[in-house]
Amino acid sequence: YSGSPHEQGTVNTFRRYMRHYYQKGESHKDKQYEDTDAGQGAAPVNNPPGDVPASQLRIGAVIKTEDKGNINALWYKGGDALTGRGDQVIWGYFYANPKDVSWGSPENPDVFVKIWFDVSGRTDVNFFHVSVPNIEVYSAFPDRSVYDRKGTATLENRYVRHEYCLGAGVFSIEIPPDDCQQPASETLFNDKDGEVIAWIEYCSSEQGKNYRFEWYNSENTLIQENTGSRGEEIRYGCSWERISTAKLHDYPGRWTVKFYYDNRLYWEGNFDFEADPDTDFELKQFLLTKETPGSECAKPTASTSFKTADGYVTAWADYENYEAGKTHKFKWYSPANVLIQENPGGRDKFSNGCSWGSIYTELLNKYASGQWRAEFCYDSRFCTKIYFDYSK
Repeated sequence: YSGSPHEQGTVNTFRRYMRHYYQKGESHKDKQYEDTDAGQGAAPVNNPPGDVPASQLRIGAVIKTEDKGNINALWYKGGDALTGRGDQVIWGYFYANPKDVSWGSPENPDVFVKIWFDVSGRTDVNFFHVSVPNIEVYSAFPDRSVYDRKGTATLENRYVRHEYCLGAGVFSIEIPPDDCQQPASETLFNDKDGEVIAWIEYCSSEQGKNYRFEWYNSENTLIQENTGSRGEEIRYGCSWERISTAKLHDYPGRWTVKFYYDNRLYWEGNFDFEADPDTDFELKQFLLTKETPGSECAKPTASTSFKTADGYVTAWADYENYEAGKTHKFKWYSPANVLIQENPGGRDKFSNGCSWGSIYTELLNKYASGQWRAEFCYDSRFCTKIYFDYSK
């Protein structure tokens, strides 16, 4: 050292690797750009025992040596601490077992690891290759004896990051907004709510991967299943599904919802449902239409999209066993979940028939375009919801 650096440079999130080396009295520098996706085209196929540096997180590495083939790397934990705001950070490295190869030593790291548990719920597992052989890296979070993420770090692509977001899951009666803001959370529901919504947030959903909601009653019987998939890869997102209180009514008590991503369980939550006393009332059909319903209860043509020129939106309900003296309401909610109008009604005599209520587009125009909601509630208890799009 002569008092000034012979080599210098800056590393950042795009240029993560820099090497300074000295040979025959001369200094040299290598730098490398990284994209976190090391190992494309060389999918790891091993299943190393790995180690558990933190609760529910398992990591592992396999070093692909020329003389001994694949060998399981050993883990050394260097540190574990919390930041001032509550993030947890763990660092360490994998090294070759000296019993397997002559150059193996805990003083000779082959791949460094930095694990970051962000206070937001995101977890990053960062692998940094500092060896010569290709190294397969693995992680699972939560650990269920199967590795969720895999990659191969090489001389040409040394950095691999595995990102997890177990996320928050809530139950609500609010329609979640498009920007994935968490809706108001509730844990107790009844028939008046009309439906229960299960909402889950997550990170790094891959294109084409499937997700699934499963709804179990208090007897652990699967009552409903909702499936879907992402059309494109995303770094952050959410999904939600709904179940009607008509399905919940016959099974009061504690319900369980399980959320699966790529056929693996990632979240499980519970809510309670209290059923109102039984009634013989049965809602056979509930729809929206642009037509004026006839007096003989003939089913009108259903529509789900309306505009100003339609003049009005009509909600039509067909039912059986409407009890004498009972009442009903049609309710209309704006995209902001604000009650805009009610159409009340009732029957003096027992009835099998239909009812309808309308809202004028002139009134709808005073509020935002988007997804509106109509409800039919019988006896202030049994509510059914339906959604429609309105453009002014």
